[in-house]
Amino acid sequence: MKTKTILFALCLLILIACLLGLTVNENNTNSIRLRFNSNYKGDSIEIQKIGLIWALSYLGADLPKQSFENALKKLDKSNYELHVDRIGFEPFAIKAMQVIIKSLKQSEEYKKMGGIDLDEFVVYTLGSSNHYYQITGAKQTYTQFKSNFDFSKEQVFPVLNSDVAKHHRLIRMSDSKKVSKMAFIAEEGVGDLVTKTFQAEVFEVFDIMKNGQLRFAIYDKTGNLMEASPASLGNAGKPVKCLWCHEINIQSLFTKNDSVKDYISPRQFQELIRNKMQALQDYRITLKGEVDLKIMPLWNCYTLILWSRLCINFQMNGNNLWIF
Repeated sequence: MKTKTILFALCLLILIACLLGLTVNENNTNSIRLRFNSNYKGDSIEIQKIGLIWALSYLGADLPKQSFENALKKLDKSNYELHVDRIGFEPFAIKAMQVIIKSLKQSEEYKKMGGIDLDEFVVYTLGSSNHYYQITGAKQTYTQFKSNFDFSKEQVFPVLNSDVAKHHRLIRMSDSKKVSKMAFIAEEGVGDLVTKTFQAEVFEVFDIMKNGQLRFAIYDKTGNLMEASPASLGNAGKPVKCLWCHEINIQSLFTKNDSVKDYISPRQFQELIRNKMQALQDYRITLKGEVDLKIMPLWNCYTLILWSRLCINFQMNGNNLWIF
């Protein structure tokens, strides 16, 4: 009888410990439970992990060697717990993640299913412009963005024929060979660059984060952040759509453009882009993280499926849900 009582007490203590552990975990905004579900024939958890690693990298995580393995803990066959404070995020990024995680844990889906689908997590972080800005540390205003770089000797190129813009487009580049001081601005607007009647309405910008990834932001003509570039001006859409096209590259010209007086020529532009891209590649070689930025996996199958869902369900060109 005494043995049974002791065993019962031990079982009760274990149960209480488990319940307390669950409570602590659910109140821990540094971690979130993710459900890895098969999306198509040939899909696997390993493929999905690659997609998640790249998504976190695009959000600015340094992902030092072994950090991803230490941060993603397996709970059962298809459920994992991601600790966002273990993958090399800046403090401001962790703070932003905590707000998102707290909100997601309060959702009916999370409470009912014990977690959130992996692709939904990526949509709420990388796919939401406002969340992306908070996590990556995008500057709140266009003036703040420009003040971090030297545009006194900027190189300016007029795009008369673009696959992105529906009108003329003006590209401005900071004058620096140092990766941390490289900045690029695409002015979308109306009017004509040849006749000098062009007027900028939107500023699409990017610079380079410490982990070697591109950081995108879009500002309106008053200089404030906006979720997406207007469809009336072009197809750029949201920052996540910029990533869809650029991936890890500083893009060169895709269409034929003629020279315009008072601006650098197409040949000069292409040469500048090659030089800047080479400097970026040289910098990336020095990084020792989980993501090999010298080799782009060209959007592995899982990532393609994820972006397709994002494009269909959350509209890359339109407004998005956000928590902040």
